[in-house]
Amino acid sequence: MIAIALAAAAATATPLRLPAEPPVLMDYLAADGARVWIPAGTLAIDVKSRKVISTWDSGCGKDGPRGLALDAGRGVLFIACSSAGVMAVDAKTGARRARLEAGEGVDNIDYLPSKRLLYASAGRSEKVTVAYLEDDGSLKLLVTAQVGKGSRTVVATEDGTAYAADSGGGELWVLKPVQ
Repeated sequence: MIAIALAAAAATATPLRLPAEPPVLMDYLAADGARVWIPAGTLAIDVKSRKVISTWDSGCGKDGPRGLALDAGRGVLFIACSSAGVMAVDAKTGARRARLEAGEGVDNIDYLPSKRLLYASAGRSEKVTVAYLEDDGSLKLLVTAQVGKGSRTVVATEDGTAYAADSGGGELWVLKPVQ
């Protein structure tokens, strides 16, 4: 079993046992204050009851899920898949809403709820992809740009500027905000 520490108070942390055998990928989490999502499975945990409330297949295939991002207000969980792009699923049921082709080597992703922009960097494909979350839950491709071969993670600032880190090449790629 895997243990996750959930802070019940500022000074204490206690583990929550998960129904999965170690090692389990938990490098990336998403949370909305009431639930925590873990890519292993994909699992949703109720923070208050400390119980797994749902689990579903991510749709990522044999490489499994990687990074997670959440639009809590719209109820959409984004799941990065190393070789299957990014899945947009209903955060409660896991029902697939959309799939974004983002290239090979996607690891971590970022999402700006205020702008409804999803960012995915694919190191093996050497590209960063930006998409817009439509009202119906689909993802509209806005732009792709070349980045370095090791750029598998991306973060975005509130103005929409994206930074993709190429650790192998020692470069930080900057993508200016999408209009």
